[in-house]
Amino acid sequence: MSVVQASDPQDVPQDVPQDVPARRTKNLTQAERNAIFYDLLQNQKGPMKLKHGALATVSKKFDVNWKTVRAIWERAKVTSSDEGGEIDVSSKKKLCGRKRKVFSDIANKIREVPFHKRGTIRSLAAQVGMKPSTVFNFVKRKELKAHSSAVKPYLTPQNMQARIEFCKSHIDLQKSMFSEMNDVVHIDEKWFYLTENSRRFYLMDDEEAPERKTKSKRFRTKVMFLCAVARPRYDFHAKQNFDGKIGIWPFTKIEPAQRSSANRPAGTLVTKPVTSVTNIEYRQFLIQKVLPAIKSKFPTLPEGKSIKLQQDNARPHISPSDHEFIQAATTLELDICITCQPPNSPDLNVLDLGFFNSIQSLQHQTAPTCIEELISVVDDSFKNLSSKKLTNVFLTLQKVMEAVIICDGDNKYKVPHMSKLRLERLGELPVAIVLSNRLKQKLGLQED
Repeated sequence: MSVVQASDPQDVPQDVPQDVPARRTKNLTQAERNAIFYDLLQNQKGPMKLKHGALATVSKKFDVNWKTVRAIWERAKVTSSDEGGEIDVSSKKKLCGRKRKVFSDIANKIREVPFHKRGTIRSLAAQVGMKPSTVFNFVKRKELKAHSSAVKPYLTPQNMQARIEFCKSHIDLQKSMFSEMNDVVHIDEKWFYLTENSRRFYLMDDEEAPERKTKSKRFRTKVMFLCAVARPRYDFHAKQNFDGKIGIWPFTKIEPAQRSSANRPAGTLVTKPVTSVTNIEYRQFLIQKVLPAIKSKFPTLPEGKSIKLQQDNARPHISPSDHEFIQAATTLELDICITCQPPNSPDLNVLDLGFFNSIQSLQHQTAPTCIEELISVVDDSFKNLSSKKLTNVFLTLQKVMEAVIICDGDNKYKVPHMSKLRLERLGELPVAIVLSNRLKQKLGLQED
């Protein structure tokens, strides 16, 4: 194939009219470059020779500068000559520009910097003697990543051993999987605030930022709630689905206002939060609210199984042998007992593990202005939250228990993920987690 020599890049061909607009050079895709080249082939008057006006016609058709079209044509002629007939019109931009800094040469310097001096890009750049923009480029290329570190409870050796024994108690060794936990009711308290100290909003350019004011950032209006949940499932006895949500109750009291204000005169009954929950108040909530709710909502268990009311080790909580609680449960004909999760282990309760956060995410989508509205919003968020979220948290709890045993009772692990939404779409979401080979080795069920 004969090849025509390329013309001088500074010379404008006579077949390009002056009214063809010169535009900013854009990065064409490979498909666009191939399309331009094939269009030029249709305008040949001989082997690798173009007709008069071909460059102008093609540049106008593809809305690119005529020099770009000519560069593609010259690139095709050169590669056709060099590679024995194989034409390549791909861009050579990947071979231009200064060489990228090798991250491996800087990684050792970063490793020597203490963690407390890596809090920001600017401080890290100062420690390694680089520009902040250079460090940020490593972050954009995912060669360097940001990490949020959360403080975890300190665990003693006794705490770790208790965590291991607690997790082992939820394993069905005959089936080599975790139990379904259908007999456990998780109960815990949580403060819900009227507003957050810091919130993020997305604004248009012409919008003003919302004003949020409070008398004190430290003493924000808040209400403590007691929540009880269980594993969602189908209740064969009642022939209906049990959503797992037993109830959520605020610790509040109604008292007459002592002084007049712009909102109401003195003596008006107002709702006030209970700022400090005592042992007596906690017991009353269990007897008057939690036990009746369990009696009316909890599915019937198989014979030989009793309901386990799991709580943490907070001081206001009652002991498993509390006489008044046992008497109230006997009166309601409930086979129920209180169990305590291991100390310093909020990760072994589904409420602290993620369900409270799900309620808060819905609550923060509203803007309550008083305690009554806050109570109503939290109650609506609890009711509107999908039971699938609660099912997923129970599966996450089982994965956490697996990690606890593997880590010898410690909490130095990330919350495990198992792509539950994808498994649900595929219809492969398990009811209980099967023991992994690593966990079996830890339990002595499988040889190394």
